[in-house]
Amino acid sequence: MNVDRAARYRAVVTPWANANATNTYGTTGGWISSINTGSGVAAGYSQSIQKLETYGSALGNIPEGQIDRVKTSYGNVELTDGANLEAIGTIGQIRANAPTLENTVQSLEQDSLSSDPAMNSEVGVLNKINAANLIGLRNSQDTNKLLVSLTEQQILASKRARDAETQAINQHVRFVTDGKTALTSQASDASAAMLAWRMP
Repeated sequence: MNVDRAARYRAVVTPWANANATNTYGTTGGWISSINTGSGVAAGYSQSIQKLETYGSALGNIPEGQIDRVKTSYGNVELTDGANLEAIGTIGQIRANAPTLENTVQSLEQDSLSSDPAMNSEVGVLNKINAANLIGLRNSQDTNKLLVSLTEQQILASKRARDAETQAINQHVRFVTDGKTALTSQASDASAAMLAWRMP
């Protein structure tokens, strides 16, 4: 039975969809370009976020007990920026490579479904199997890169939650430790001060 294998077994291709957004005020174009291509990531990202200012010498104006918290909160934003840049770059490179990979897969499909005897020799078939395995390995690598980016984002979210919980515990520790003394010092001689007050 003579069967048109190309028509019978050809898989339907689902094209990659690129990110898209309006750019009304010129803040999203760089992001969209970099998340679709993997290039210009730092510039595109910085165009779309609020600039993180530095404390500079004003850090010395912060009470000693709050400096560690301020530095940690600042570091959270820096770490988030780093993870976001890495994720955007990875996604952009995968999207940029998608058309080439699709062409490779289509060529392998055409060769696999070809009725040409040279394409169906034992060596030809083994070569196509090897090529398919290599494509599968490359796709697995891309999947792993995306999973690493997602995991990094989850770690940062966990760190933020941990820092917030630690701050709440630390405030409670300070309240339990020093709260009574602070309240007592504020309330001492309050009656005398109120009785001594006179209308100007």
